[in-house]
This record gives sequence, structure tokens and C-alpha cells, in this order.
Amino acid sequence: TQNLVAPGTLTVSGASITATGGQIVFPATQVPSANANTLDDYEEATWTGTLTGCTTAPTVTVNPVKIGAFVYLNVPGFSATSNATTKTITGMPAQYRPASQQRGFFFGATDNGAAIVVGAVIVDADGTINLYAGPNNNAWTGSGAFASTAIHLCYQVLV
Repeated sequence: TQNLVAPGTLTVSGASITATGGQIVFPATQVPSANANTLDDYEEATWTGTLTGCTTAPTVTVNPVKIGAFVYLNVPGFSATSNATTKTITGMPAQYRPASQQRGFFFGATDNGAAIVVGAVIVDADGTINLYAGPNNNAWTGSGAFASTAIHLCYQVLV
């Protein structure tokens, strides 16, 4: 076994990886590899999503983690006043959009301030996060208090 000590930047086959304080830093722009066994992309970020279907279009801070071809998306719980029977979160940056429509995610919600439901999530390829009342993609009550628990999603993205 040999130890490699790299106090700054390590260049391997023309690509640079920065190693500082026990951390590996990937470049800001992905340098994709044709080798399926190469981890060439890792990113933690935040973006501001806009909740539609509620008054004043409240925003939520979404926390994505992108590892290779997969995104782990965390939306914190939020509350608002409903003004429509459909709810979406918009504003997803292109690098976090799924390769195709993704279904099968669930979360807890209150509809019209009282009814607790299991909400369903569908993420469209354009990055729109659609929120539904119940697993059969039902509509929400068009008025009253609306609240969501945290939503956690994992799906494959275009690379």
C-alpha cells in the first residue's frame, strides 16, 4: 500500500481534482466520463421553488444533492392558503430535472386546514413538481389552509 499526499490539486489524465483538508472537490462544470464506473459529478446546492395554487405564491428552499446520474431532492415542510385545486412547485434548474416523468413519491399534507391526506408527487421532465391529494392524483380543496410535511425524492436525471 502506498499513500499519496496531495496538498493542492491532483491532475490525473488531464482532469483536475482538488483535495484539501480531507475533501475531494469536483469541478464546477462536470467533466463526464465514458466509463460507467467513474464518479464524475457531485453537487450540493439550494434553489428557490415557487408554490403555485396558493395565494401570494409562497416560495420554498429546495435542497438537491446530485451524485452522478441521480438527484436526491429535499423540500422542507411548508404552509400556505390554497386558491386552486392544483398545486405545483416550479423553478427547478435544468441540471436537477429528471430524464423522464417520475411518479410514486408520497408526503403528508393537510387540505383545507383539517383533512390530513397522503399526497402524491409527480415530477415532470421539465422540472415541475406536481402535488396531488391522495395516491390517485386527486384535486385539492380550492380554498383554506394547505400544509405539507417535508418531501424527499430520488430519481435519475439526464447526463
